[in-house]
Amino acid sequence: MKELEICKPSKCKQLGLNFWVLFNKKNHRCNNRKATYQELRKALDNWTINEIIEPECKVYIYPDKDKEILLEKALLTRESKENKKVICVLGQDWDNNYLTTGICLWNKIIFYDSKEEQYYLRSFASQNIRTADNKLLDNSKVAGWYIDLSTLGAPSQFWEYLKDNLKEEPKVAPLSVKKEEYKFWHHVHSIQTREQFIECLKHNLTDEEIIDLWASR
Repeated sequence: MKELEICKPSKCKQLGLNFWVLFNKKNHRCNNRKATYQELRKALDNWTINEIIEPECKVYIYPDKDKEILLEKALLTRESKENKKVICVLGQDWDNNYLTTGICLWNKIIFYDSKEEQYYLRSFASQNIRTADNKLLDNSKVAGWYIDLSTLGAPSQFWEYLKDNLKEEPKVAPLSVKKEEYKFWHHVHSIQTREQFIECLKHNLTDEEIIDLWASR
């Protein structure tokens, strides 16, 4: 189990910004895209809410009725909504459009994947470049939306919501899922062509494994 911590980057301390990042405690440079319940709960419990600085723009916690639509915007083209449940989405209303459109320019999301028993944390936006460093973002399943898979940083309101609402450890995925994984590896020796191998991977790799494969090209 990796140890995580919620803290401000030194630059944000110097600039006096309300911006907190879920870091890998042993190595802040290590990309941290997901966490188990125990890892996340421990980091939240150890985080002291003492922020007095207001966010740089207005922020909103989206209502439950919007979560399903927002989830699709936060998924990569190769990912599926299956087995996923949104815990929280916080919008950063940089262009002051939320009150008229119901959605913000930049958004922070955490969702749970019951098959992998992991919480995923990421940002998604309606612009394809991150302004701070001109990083090009990945395409979303929804046209016109883009995803930032960097270690998640967010205003304190996001972490406060999780600290108060992430109460119970999620249930373990059904045993049938584990059997399917066994079935895949048990019969992999029967693959004889490249096309069969690719087709088998498409239907059996987890979302995280697909992302890692794509990133290692």
